[in-house]
Order: sequence, then C-alpha cells, then structure tokens
Amino acid sequence: MSTILGVVHDAVTAARAYYKENLQGKTVKTKAGDVLFSGKGGKKIRSNAYHDKRVAQLLPAVKSILTDGIYEGREDLHKERSDNAVAFHKFRGDVKLNGETISVRIVVLEDKFGNKFGSRLADYHGYSDTMFRNSKLSNFKVRKIIWCFCVDINATKTAILLGLNRNTINNWFNVFRRRIYIHQEAIKEQLIGNVEVDEAYFGATRQRGFHGKLKRGRGTLKKPVFGIFERDGRVYTEIVPDCKKVTLQAVIKGKVSIESIIYSDGWRGYNGLVDVGYSKHFRVNHGANEFARDGHCHINGIESFWSFTKRRLAKFNGVKVSFELHLKECEWRWKKEPETLAKELWKMLENKTVC
Repeated sequence: MSTILGVVHDAVTAARAYYKENLQGKTVKTKAGDVLFSGKGGKKIRSNAYHDKRVAQLLPAVKSILTDGIYEGREDLHKERSDNAVAFHKFRGDVKLNGETISVRIVVLEDKFGNKFGSRLADYHGYSDTMFRNSKLSNFKVRKIIWCFCVDINATKTAILLGLNRNTINNWFNVFRRRIYIHQEAIKEQLIGNVEVDEAYFGATRQRGFHGKLKRGRGTLKKPVFGIFERDGRVYTEIVPDCKKVTLQAVIKGKVSIESIIYSDGWRGYNGLVDVGYSKHFRVNHGANEFARDGHCHINGIESFWSFTKRRLAKFNGVKVSFELHLKECEWRWKKEPETLAKELWKMLENKTVC
C-alpha cells in the first residue's frame, strides 16, 4: 500500500512541477483564441495526476495539442457557475507514450468576458496505430465496414447489415474520421488558379435562452466556417472565430497562391486583397441579386460544397462534439465516388501515402 501511495505522490509532484515551470502564467495561441494557463488549472491537472500517473508524462504534449491538434468545437453551458464559465472548448490530439498511442482531449474554459483558460485533461485512452491489423475482425469484414462508411451508411444500419455491435462500428468510424482529419491537415500545397472563397455558418436553428429561430448568415450566433475552393481541384475549410477582414486575409494568405484569381461575394471582409498582393480579385454582389457574371465570375462551386455539407450533417441531427472531424470528412468526400473513397481510406489505414 505504501508503495502505491509513493508512486501516486511522485506522479502528482512531477505533474505539479512541470505545470508550474512550463505552463502556469503562459499563453498559447489556438484556433479558439489565446488560452492562458492559470493556477486553478494547475490544481485540476494535479487532481488528474492523482488518479492517473500518466498525466505527468502527457503534460509536455499539451501545447502542441492546443496549437496543432483537432479543435472539436465550443460547447455552451446553460447553468450559472461560481467561476463565471459560460462555455468549454475541446481539443484532441494523439500522443506517443511507451509504445502506445494515447488519444488526449483537453478542455479549455471560457468565462463571460471571453477569456479562455486551460482547464484539464478531460480524457485520455490508448488505441493501436495498427488497429485494423490487430483487430479480431478479418480484413474482409474491415473492408465491409470501410465500404459502408464510404457509401455513407450510418453506424446503426452498418451494425445491422454486418451483424456487429454498434459500439464496435462507432469506434471504427471514429478511427476513420481521425485518420481523414490527419490526412486532410497534412496537405500543405497552396491552392492555385481560379479560387472561390466564402463563409458559412453551422449550428442549431434554435438556442436555449433565445426566443424564436436564430438569425441566418452574418451576425448569427452559429459557428463560422471559412471555405476556399480551387475550381477543378480540392476544397479547404477552417473554423474561424469570426469573419472579419484580418481573420479571412490570414487564412487566404496561408492557403492561396499569390498568382491565383480570387472570386468572392461583396462581404467587406474581403476588402483589401489587392493591397496584399492578390491583383485579380472579382466579386459578385449578392445583395443586388447578382449571382454570376460573364460566365466565370461566381462562387457557385464553394456554395455547392456548403449545400452538400449541411445536407450531410443534417442526417446526424447536429454534430456537437466532433464537428471539425465531420467537416474535414465532408471536405474529403466531396465529388468523389465511393470506390475512390474506399481505396484512399484503406491506404490511410495502412499508413501509406494517398495521392
């Protein structure tokens, strides 16, 4: 008993020391905004370490998960709290630890003033990098699961069709989505040529505390997503905190080649693109019922993607926890046949390069 208590004490001491030296008082830039690590966060981390000694070993990965990991979205709280918290932001990333891959979720607290604080490691569990090789299921059965996923059959129907437990199917589908997310994020080539840009808003039609339906479009309480579509090519999406000029320009400069021709609507967030080097920028004025001009000046491509994505997500009756995973999945699926999707996904699972 004394040996176990000693191990727990060492884990808590190590977690406290690392947090105080490397995290406490520091700010990390994330997709949700700047996150500050406070003394209260340190107490919760120590509490985590008391229950699981791996926490001290996982702490060095916290910054990289917040900056480069999967942003799962914002979850509003509907009860008053003594710490003035109004929402949580969730981030997830994979960490290598003792030969095992640990999936780690970090929860960030947002108060009523918009400040964000590192809160805790919410959950962390291991799964094998070669899950499909080590599974008790045969390759034939795994390929059947992949095919159902690529045809876009939901987990419940897939479980019935294949005679498997629904939780098993859900686990596989979640693995698929994480691999797809990693694959899509790893594409570094800039978009070039004729490029369309637009923003869309995702979220519930109604929200607790507000009477009637939420406003559509700009100014809504829904989550903004910025999209870039290369005609005859791929689409790129990113969850953004707002659709202001500085936010959209930062994404465009990082993802669109300077010699590209950009098409957009008349939103003021696209003002000034010529000033930062994009000499060919054409607009359509949706406010004046102008949706296409001269046969090439339009943003019908990216709007088609938004329509596809919203129709597809509606099947899940809303996606609250892993919205970014589903968003990247739609980005990967768009305009591809099931056969192509199945081949690409199998290669991802085999850790092979997908062209």
